[in-house]
Amino acid sequence: MTTNALLDATGHLAAGAYVPSPERGYWVFGQEKPLPFDLPTLRAYASRFFDTKLGFSVEKVGVAPTHDLTFVMVHRAEVSGTVPVEVRPASAEDHERAFAIERSLEGGHGGGLATLAARCPRLFVVHETEGLAIPALLVTCILSGTSLGPALAIDGSALFGVRSGRARLEALLASRSA
Repeated sequence: MTTNALLDATGHLAAGAYVPSPERGYWVFGQEKPLPFDLPTLRAYASRFFDTKLGFSVEKVGVAPTHDLTFVMVHRAEVSGTVPVEVRPASAEDHERAFAIERSLEGGHGGGLATLAARCPRLFVVHETEGLAIPALLVTCILSGTSLGPALAIDGSALFGVRSGRARLEALLASRSA
């Protein structure tokens, strides 16, 4: 997935551009505020809670479409990478998938996150490309924290909120250095 082929001159998803569904990654359900790719909000949150620098590969100009794409660049001491992130309106099927995953979790340990997801009108699709598991999870945690919504692993293996997302990230970082 390349930046130039998918984004127009304003940095938004080009009309008619096709964004393939990722095999790996996360869905992050989001509230209406802040705006989907509000760079100052994302940067401040990334810095404060994750000691991470964050930026976009291409500046966004003008009003964002309801279906958009950006390439989020993250850097922290032990990891860096560029992660494609798509945003679109959440559908009834998206919300139902969150409920199905919550029901499937061992012991029903969803904690009501599917109900929270159902109140979120927006869905971020975080694409985890080869070798970028940690940056993808880092971006997922930042989006979950700023958009006040839960995250769902695309493979259906997990539904988590901000705190458990952070714990997943720390465990992944620890396993990498072990």
